[in-house]
Amino acid sequence: MFEKKKEFPWRIPIVIILGIVVLAGGIYVGFKSTDKNISKKSNLEQKKEETSAKETFKLSEDCEIWVEKTLEDGKPSKEAPTMIGTIPKDLVGKSKDEITKYLSTKYPNKSIKKLDTYEITLQENEIFNDVSKANQFAIIDNKGVLNVYKYNEKGNRELVENTEIETESLPKKVQEEVKSGIFAKSQEEIYSKLEDFGS
Repeated sequence: MFEKKKEFPWRIPIVIILGIVVLAGGIYVGFKSTDKNISKKSNLEQKKEETSAKETFKLSEDCEIWVEKTLEDGKPSKEAPTMIGTIPKDLVGKSKDEITKYLSTKYPNKSIKKLDTYEITLQENEIFNDVSKANQFAIIDNKGVLNVYKYNEKGNRELVENTEIETESLPKKVQEEVKSGIFAKSQEEIYSKLEDFGS
């Protein structure tokens, strides 16, 4: 009369659910450990990059700082290089970037020409100054090419134009004149002479 009901087989779904949970947990742990290894690698790589960027420059405690002057047209000055002192002791053991930053801050109107263990050479552009040529224009040979310059009221020379006219293309007499400079009172007059050379 009374039939016994069959019990639902709970074992199979429990085993399946337990398997899914274990599998999901394993995947989660796997991803986490891989992520940590990647971040460790990137941190190590970053530290290596920082170390290589901050490698100390082998600067001697007796390193001298020299200044070499150059004319504004690029020619070396007749003035001999002068020593302005030795490096501060706190620069020893610094990186090349830190030394460069210090020098550019301390000497803003000079550029670094040479950075060596025992000698630093700074380059300073010397402005050509001749009061007798104030308010004049000039055509002067610069490394085989004619340049037009203007002298201001203080006699400081400023480049107006770097022409394409080669000095060697001119007659010998004109080449000699250009080397010492051809002067005029106005810009029109100097360009008129320049046109004569071009033709």
